[in-house]
Amino acid sequence: LQNVFSVAVGLSDRDRPGVDAEVLREKLVERLRELPDVASVSEVYNQPFSGNMGNRVVLLQNDEPTHPREVGFNFVSAEYFQTLSIPIVRGRAFTAEETRSRVAVVVVSETAAKQFWPEQDPVGQSLAVADEPDQHEQSAKDEQSVGRVQYKQYRIVGVARDTRSRHIWQQDEKFVYLPLPIAKNRYLLVQTRNNPAATMPAVRGLPTSLDPALRTSVRALNDNVTVQAAPFRALAWVSGALGALALVLASLGLYGMTSFIV
Repeated sequence: LQNVFSVAVGLSDRDRPGVDAEVLREKLVERLRELPDVASVSEVYNQPFSGNMGNRVVLLQNDEPTHPREVGFNFVSAEYFQTLSIPIVRGRAFTAEETRSRVAVVVVSETAAKQFWPEQDPVGQSLAVADEPDQHEQSAKDEQSVGRVQYKQYRIVGVARDTRSRHIWQQDEKFVYLPLPIAKNRYLLVQTRNNPAATMPAVRGLPTSLDPALRTSVRALNDNVTVQAAPFRALAWVSGALGALALVLASLGLYGMTSFIV
């Protein structure tokens, strides 16, 4: 995460009538990739360590609809794994073309693969994921309704190594990575080859060069880590201060006792 920063862009078709947000976003990504020190650019619905990561319920092939399983999830672009250096330990990541074509493919974490398919190869397996209503979605044949919950069938194409994207103190464990839908808002994640502080000022001016009305917020991903680590650092300082106080009191007591004996 040392060389990664996020870019939040105020870009929405609803807020900007007459502006094609998707075309403008693609142009911005292309401009970012052209910067000399940029190694990779990806898109994500919830940026890591932001505290906004959610859960979804899923069904395996033989699961009862009344007993779904819960997993952590995030919508990501095909380049997400490269940007955050998350290894694909089995199979592959989904491609940009699969994301654009809205192909129902998914990448799962190692822990999810081991718990859900302990004696099978998870690649190629089917996973039903609770779906949100999407006005851009047509009625698909691979959707099934269970009560008020709609499930969409995804084909697993890869297994990613377990990582920490929700909290720095907790591994994600059962986690699924879904292709980022076009209708979703997203953050841009930029990985640089060197210190990102040199690239971030140039990035702040890029959106306004495409559209003067655009507003951006650029933030190092390590800042999110710092925010999550703040309570632990405060606790460490308090513990250190109490330890120092105890040492002073013990030294005074030992001095007093030694003086009395002498």
